Amino acid sequence: MNRKERFKMAEVYTFEENGELFSFDINNMTVSHDEFHESTAIVNTERTRNDICRIKFMSLHVAHECPLYCEYCYGSGGEYDTPSMRMSRSTMMQAVDYLFKYCTNDNIVHINFFGGEPLLAFDLIKECVEYSEDKAKKYGKKIEFSVSTSALVISQEIIDFISQHNFSVSVSIDGTKYAHDKHRKFRNQNTSYDKVVAGFKQLMEKNDNILITATLTHHTIDEIIKYHDLLDIGANNFRFKTVTGMTSDIKLVDEDYDRLATMYERLAKMYLDDILEGKIYDFGDFTKWLHRLNKKKTVHFNCTATEDYLNVDPNGEIYICHKYVGIPNGRLGNVYQIDSPVKPLGFDTEIGKCRNCWAHNLCGGGCYYDGFETTGNSYHTCNTNKCKIHRSQIKAAIYIYYHLKQRGLLDSFLQSITSASNAYQLTV
Repeated sequence: MNRKERFKMAEVYTFEENGELFSFDINNMTVSHDEFHESTAIVNTERTRNDICRIKFMSLHVAHECPLYCEYCYGSGGEYDTPSMRMSRSTMMQAVDYLFKYCTNDNIVHINFFGGEPLLAFDLIKECVEYSEDKAKKYGKKIEFSVSTSALVISQEIIDFISQHNFSVSVSIDGTKYAHDKHRKFRNQNTSYDKVVAGFKQLMEKNDNILITATLTHHTIDEIIKYHDLLDIGANNFRFKTVTGMTSDIKLVDEDYDRLATMYERLAKMYLDDILEGKIYDFGDFTKWLHRLNKKKTVHFNCTATEDYLNVDPNGEIYICHKYVGIPNGRLGNVYQIDSPVKPLGFDTEIGKCRNCWAHNLCGGGCYYDGFETTGNSYHTCNTNKCKIHRSQIKAAIYIYYHLKQRGLLDSFLQSITSASNAYQLTV
């Protein structure tokens, strides 16, 4: 069966969510429930891929050091199995030059500051912002910035600077105090939750849109049900992810994924109830899919690594993404040596299990690193447990989508969370 034949087929996936029966037209991406039948939409199925990486988003690892030593950190405590190091001014400039030389034709480019704890290199960040803004003017581009931080290295100067330059900010807080302190500890094994929340609240004084990313492990997976704890500290934008790359006892096992998939049904009901009561916040585990359902556009590539996103470490090494830093399979070159654009890897949703999955038009395929983690050598495969979670999230999102659409609330809700959040947030 070729791709054209598949798109001609009338495929409908029927499922039950919170005791209600839904039908999802896979190709038209429309929802039916009882007497509600969404009009057949014009779905954009255009499938294009750049021949070269036209960079829109570059992540700079400005500091490979961190005050924390989180048990699940894929970066080995922020040092990536190397001695502590920071990016030099020369390497920063070389990376920014490479970004603008091979940047997207779009009007906007984006730089994310990453680590370790990037704010330990705040002086370099300031220099990079100044240098990049000058470059952007010369190239006729608008430049945006973001930083992924533990919120432990906060000063008034930093708060004022990121506010002045309209930074998007991502802070790692693992939901509840118990979940956070279980794994996110200082190097002396002291817990960090109270200090992180204090830093988060400082940041919120001048920037009320901060993305919180929370990691779930074998020991903390049930804590996701208590996500209102994040609302209680003032969060309005958050998402959960499962731990990556672990072989220890904190890695999720098959039964954990099954339990989490079931919990999303309950979480969807909780989220919908809040929305209908006028409590508006961005729960990214659902809103990602709500946006895609509403746009009715086939998603061919879930991850844009090497398509329009690259990562540069303190030595100038270019990697597929931040999770590959230090892994030879993920190295693409060095900003001091390479004088040509990177070719995209090309995750293909037409292969293997993706091709026959009812959610493929919304999902767009898996994470490159998840594929590598699963096989040890290939990017072009899926982590079937992660797929299970995505499908459960999508079914839950369809449930929310229907109830908001039926009440005429969907567009205003999506607009309210879109205007309050930045599309370029690097989820660590």
